[in-house]
Amino acid sequence: ETTKLLLQYLASREGNQTRVQQQILEISPILEAFGNAVTVNNDNSSRFGKFVELLFSENGMEGAQIGQCLLERSRVVAHAPRERGFHVFYQLLAGATPHETNTLKLRPADQFHYLNQGGIHKLPHVDDGRVFDALRNALTFLQILPTTQNDIFAVLATILHLGEIQFKENKDANNSTAISNKEQAALVASLLGVSEA
Repeated sequence: ETTKLLLQYLASREGNQTRVQQQILEISPILEAFGNAVTVNNDNSSRFGKFVELLFSENGMEGAQIGQCLLERSRVVAHAPRERGFHVFYQLLAGATPHETNTLKLRPADQFHYLNQGGIHKLPHVDDGRVFDALRNALTFLQILPTTQNDIFAVLATILHLGEIQFKENKDANNSTAISNKEQAALVASLLGVSEA
């Protein structure tokens, strides 16, 4: 949040914003969606570290480089009670079009194992669907092609569906396991565009 406010301040000091300055500001909703989550102490807690290097010339702010590190990857698959995973998953479920919902086989957050562990699926003061629209607009403003956006959303859906795969123990000498709900594995393979075999 502090970085976003500082970037807004620096961009506004120069009067009319250039397209580059607007692009720098549009990074914030993307980083927040993919890197922030609800924790017990904060509804918009950054779960990653980032270093932002702003590039200036005599004409003002001309660019930025963002380096990320330390993403809390475990939050994708598990989180504590009264917490949520990364915002982008809830935003996708709330803001996907009916076509995307059908194609990606999306359902409410409480029906996905990776999202139902913390017991919080919606925040009373946040409209995840509206925020997803802002995310989609930011991606479009940054010239991320619609086909690439669809691929990103398919990967997010695939992650959620991976969490639904269940395993069973085989009763053989190898003590191996097998997938017990093969239809779920088939769905994951289909979303990734790969063969089940």
